[in-house]
Amino acid sequence: MTALAGPLTAGSCVVISHLTADSAPEAVSGGVAAYNALVPTPVIARNHAQVTELFGGLPLVPPGVVPVSEWRPDTAAGPRAADIYAGVGRKPARW
Repeated sequence: MTALAGPLTAGSCVVISHLTADSAPEAVSGGVAAYNALVPTPVIARNHAQVTELFGGLPLVPPGVVPVSEWRPDTAAGPRAADIYAGVGRKPARW
């Protein structure tokens, strides 16, 4: 994250969304295995702590790392919200 956020201006945001198997381990693991059998670049499902770690200590904008539907709970959910975490980190003036 230092290499990515380092050159950004203070107040800039980094947005991450990532597949998870936290809520549906069997279904997501099966999908991951099927996908990875067909493509040369594998996909990896990460748990909540692992997705949060991707921000590398960058301060998170509320509500933090949550199912993607919690970012816009007033709209119809797109993909199964339980299978994708999303978060926004904002670069502070001193980081």
